[in-house]
Amino acid sequence: MLGQDQAKKIASVLTLIFLSCLFSGLIVKREIEVFLEEKKIETLSGSGLILNFLFRIVNSSSFEYQLIKTETRTLINQQEFFRLATALEEPISVPPRSSVLINLPVKITYVYLFQALPELKETEKLTCNLIGWLTLADYRRREQKIPLTATADFPYFKDWAVILESLEVKNLSLGGADLVLNLLLTNNNSSAWIFRSLEGHIELAGKKVSTFSQSFQDSLGAGEGKKLSVSLLLDFFELGSDLQEALAASQIEASFTGQIVIENEWGQFQLPISTRSRLKILRNP
Repeated sequence: MLGQDQAKKIASVLTLIFLSCLFSGLIVKREIEVFLEEKKIETLSGSGLILNFLFRIVNSSSFEYQLIKTETRTLINQQEFFRLATALEEPISVPPRSSVLINLPVKITYVYLFQALPELKETEKLTCNLIGWLTLADYRRREQKIPLTATADFPYFKDWAVILESLEVKNLSLGGADLVLNLLLTNNNSSAWIFRSLEGHIELAGKKVSTFSQSFQDSLGAGEGKKLSVSLLLDFFELGSDLQEALAASQIEASFTGQIVIENEWGQFQLPISTRSRLKILRNP
């Protein structure tokens, strides 16, 4: 039988051990913290986009931790879109008294999104909520799960349209031609975008005849367009006489392929743009 004093001593020791374990557990949790450092949209197009969530893992302890697993749920307008659990083949080291950045990208494909959540179709502005856990292990392979959460808005983006409207022949001779190609660029979105620049190359009758690059500062509202006139001076000795014959006809195959730079509250994006059509050739009377 234990005496009363011995029982008290044992109880005191057990209490201290319990409090020590509890206190140590609390300290461990504070040693690893996760903060959202940045969120941004990348690869925006009419088919979808990528939302990059950059998290900083801060290790304030005196020993290394390793990130070994991520588990996330993605909600769009508070409705579950998908879940993802990834066990890292190569753990990410978080050195003692240091920090690392990790990127948890969320790929949004509009077709898949509206198939999964059809009630969101044609919603112009959507909200993505990312919630989940990071699993880290210390040098003893003891694991702990750290919660994470982030929110970002994103647009239902529609590609800009470019239309070749007409080709004007100012002058045509055996040696060359003086032309004007008329284009129309249209913002197909429900919000305004600033049109920053356009560059690319122009083909006539299957031949590359000119490159084009120009900067702008035009704000185009929903459905608004901008007309551009591109002057072309052609040298048939360089391009070939068959192009002179093609320009003597009533119509010609024309194409424009390039990139457009646009910007608004969502950021600045460089997007591919192209069009091809058979144009009626307009001539000076």
